[in-house]
Amino acid sequence: FKLAIINYRTTKYENMEWVIIDTSDEDQRVKETLPPEDIWEQFGIKYITEESDKSLGYLYNKAIEQTTNNTVMIMQPDDFYYENGIVNLVKKFIQSKKQCVGMSGYGCFHISRYISMINVVPIYMPYYGRIYHGSLCFNKEFWESGNFSEDGTLLKPFLEGRTTEFQEIYYENIMIGLIHNLNPRGGIPDNQESNGCHFKLSEKVFKF
Repeated sequence: FKLAIINYRTTKYENMEWVIIDTSDEDQRVKETLPPEDIWEQFGIKYITEESDKSLGYLYNKAIEQTTNNTVMIMQPDDFYYENGIVNLVKKFIQSKKQCVGMSGYGCFHISRYISMINVVPIYMPYYGRIYHGSLCFNKEFWESGNFSEDGTLLKPFLEGRTTEFQEIYYENIMIGLIHNLNPRGGIPDNQESNGCHFKLSEKVFKF
């Protein structure tokens, strides 16, 4: 979660709010890593706790209900945003003149095995199954007319039949996903050798 804090702190964007849904055990709550509660409003922070058995769609929907701005983006705790990444994402969204933007492929880096890769979903999957939910940026009204599924395919009711209102974007200068033993996305083979980092990560990020 500390990575999410860095993403938020390094973003210079007016009137930004951050809705956090914490599903961790009580003794592992991320609340202690946040600024003091009496200045949350100053930083646009809204903090909500939920049971860990709730579906991702339920958690997303609950968080978006709490937002007051019309432009919404989703940030996963294991995604690293470049210094201007969030701003670049919102710019891409505005420039698209669509209701929603997102990525079907994005860079990933295994932080302990030093492996760079591009994470993509097979092309035979339906379009709503190929878009990475953690890359989405959209108008709140778009979500209101098609929420995330709480008990099925996450993006099906959100994107199905509405692809003319969606535009795919490229991940470069926006974000990459970080892979570790507790987050094995990408299906890297056990015998895959290190190929180094190809994603312009600074020494500070490596040390972190």
